[in-house]
Amino acid sequence: MEELTRYTDAYTALGLDIPKQLDAPTLNQLLIQCAPSLMIADVRHLPNDFDPKNISATYPLSMTWRWTWLERVLQTAPAPGVVVRLPLFFQLEPLVFHACRESKTFLFLNDKANMPVARAALSEEAFSTVLTTEDDVTGLITYLTQQGFSKPLHWITISPLAPLRKIDLGSHRMMRSLHLVPGLPIFEECEDSPDNFHLASPLTAESENGHWHISGYLDNPLPLWRFHLPFSPECCECSCGRAGYKLPHA
Repeated sequence: MEELTRYTDAYTALGLDIPKQLDAPTLNQLLIQCAPSLMIADVRHLPNDFDPKNISATYPLSMTWRWTWLERVLQTAPAPGVVVRLPLFFQLEPLVFHACRESKTFLFLNDKANMPVARAALSEEAFSTVLTTEDDVTGLITYLTQQGFSKPLHWITISPLAPLRKIDLGSHRMMRSLHLVPGLPIFEECEDSPDNFHLASPLTAESENGHWHISGYLDNPLPLWRFHLPFSPECCECSCGRAGYKLPHA
């Protein structure tokens, strides 16, 4: 009951009634409705869609939130540098910079259209990790292969909250992070058990009549309350000791 009160108070502060449950269209409507209040808040503004043509509002992220999963993944990367190829409209540079600083990783920003420069950077011994979107992986791997590039790479990807796509990685390795909006992770792949996923901290999940809902991000001005997942994960045991999930494939 105390936790529900915290959610209710957060929505009330923005002039909103807390919904019985959320889905993507309802969340977007709420973001548009409370946009004037969010514009004066001390928050990071994340785009509400992965496609810049569909952006209608911004999602408010607490200034204190840190992407700790990315920090941990970078700490175990085989080389000290990461090539970052995320779209600029994601506005994730501050979060990525902080994760690199905490993991003592130096970063190289690379425009997605400039594959020759990506190849040049990845040819250096210091770089073997790429942080990018999932739809960029196949194209860059194809280009590198055509250029005779054979060095195995460590891919870290951001993708929309949807069933997993099958990607032919060959000798490469990939760690996935599924986001509701760019910069708001929901599921993150386990560093110890590939193919197992965990809920991003501090989210909780519940299943009701076969439907899954997640709640969390109480430090954000508009926390997620009973957000309806667009797919049903399967609970599993994970060697790391945390609650694990198997996610469906497209």
